[in-house]
Amino acid sequence: MPLWQEASKYSTTTNIVMTFTENLLGHGYCVTLDNFYTSPELAETLLSNGTDVYGTLRSHRRGIPQEIKSRILKMGEIIGFQKGKMCILKCMDKKPICMLSTIHTINFVEQ
Repeated sequence: MPLWQEASKYSTTTNIVMTFTENLLGHGYCVTLDNFYTSPELAETLLSNGTDVYGTLRSHRRGIPQEIKSRILKMGEIIGFQKGKMCILKCMDKKPICMLSTIHTINFVEQ
């Protein structure tokens, strides 16, 4: 299977997703991923090709703000970061959970 035409510029996981979604780019789709593939690099690449993305995120990925990586949260606490259309959230349940989305924002409603 031939790789995406711009494969040499990006990480392996970004190349895998871009190879499989190449025919869907620019049609308004939203790709849902698990934490193995989700990264800020991939989100920016998909956005520049007219495609949204969301999924769980490994907190040590390159491109995640240091505040999100290092902050220790209490149970039920949430922090967020917004850069353009890309939103990164971290919340604490039994363990920390990170999420990246280009279709959500960090606007919270307290209930």
